[in-house]
Amino acid sequence: MRKLSRRAVLMGAGVISFRVGGWSGAAAAADSLPLPFSGSTESSLPMMVAVAKGYAKDHDIDVTRFVASPGANIRANLIGKQFEFAALDWSHVSIARIAGAPLRTVLAITDRSNQSLLVRSTLRNSVKTPTDLKGKTVGVSSPGSSSWTYAKMALEHVGLHPDRDYNLIVIGGDTGVVTTALQTGRIDAVSAWEPITSIALSRNVAFPLIEAWNLKQQVQYYGAERLASLALITRDDVIKAKPDLVKRMVGTHVAALKFIRANSAEAIVDTVLSNPKSAEIFGGLGKTLFTTIVERAKPAFGEGCISKQGYELLMKRLVDYKVLPREIPFNDYADTSYVGVCA
Repeated sequence: MRKLSRRAVLMGAGVISFRVGGWSGAAAAADSLPLPFSGSTESSLPMMVAVAKGYAKDHDIDVTRFVASPGANIRANLIGKQFEFAALDWSHVSIARIAGAPLRTVLAITDRSNQSLLVRSTLRNSVKTPTDLKGKTVGVSSPGSSSWTYAKMALEHVGLHPDRDYNLIVIGGDTGVVTTALQTGRIDAVSAWEPITSIALSRNVAFPLIEAWNLKQQVQYYGAERLASLALITRDDVIKAKPDLVKRMVGTHVAALKFIRANSAEAIVDTVLSNPKSAEIFGGLGKTLFTTIVERAKPAFGEGCISKQGYELLMKRLVDYKVLPREIPFNDYADTSYVGVCA
């Protein structure tokens, strides 16, 4: 099997640095802005498509480079005004606002869970349903993350609770660490996203118990068709001082989301790989694996609207699970003036 480069397995954690010119497209002194992504294919794919299709340039966003960036630091750097936008898990906004930092969602990159519950392959004959994970060890990326939240929700649905019925351990989000933990039996299951899911399945170290691309399972275990998930996030001061910039960033993502929904995984992959800048992040995966990843990720992408119901459902869970001391109102979480609230 082809060995994947470290850049390939971390391709979801890229940072796009781009220049934003005037809305008219006229040559002008441009602001240099980095746009960081959390470590998932879903968070980075729309902007990669936007670069390859020219949507970014159409909105006067000229990409200059990509830089890997760990998700844990992105929120702090966004709060610290090193970034003006970030593609992150929805929970970062609520966690930040509890701490007094005015982050806000302006677009939903995905409106479904991107988490699959994977089980190590050696348990294929004994684990048929989430109930069979009783007494087992389940890995998650970090406390309060979507990986952590969705794992707890799925197992809670079948009456299993951490500590009492299974061991919940934090293993981080590095692809190599996760796949090795499955191979060695350090964990029996893991809540994972792309590209981890497809890499683990392609290496036959795991099989999916709950599939992120299966809407029926999402509703069954997570409680709704639309859920707060990955989001384009900025700060309140950026929205106030640079509303046109926010509008253009949102418009770039909306155009890319429309293309992703309307085209096949193969067409999306061909588009991304046709551009040297976007291919830099994804090319190391190989076209076959990359196409599989996009095929599985596609159902999570919506139109960009923000789901109030999906947000409130997960917000309640974060309070129930004691990640947050209180709920953050939807109007504090999101500025829906750019994309609206999902019906």
